[in-house]
Amino acid sequence: MDNFDAATTAANALTRQLLEIGIPADDVADALITQALAAWAAAEGRLPDAKALLATWAAVRDADARD
Repeated sequence: MDNFDAATTAANALTRQLLEIGIPADDVADALITQALAAWAAAEGRLPDAKALLATWAAVRDADARD
């Protein structure tokens, strides 16, 4: 198993657990996408980009929640 396989297996397990406890699929997807993109940016030494990504994603999510 390579790193991608390990990460995919872990993400699948977490996703199933979150859905089983009743967290809506769109919230699970939003959280996983946000964290994955921010982790990538931070790992690439792009912490300002990671912070900007999280701020933008949260603003869009929150605006959608108000509609």
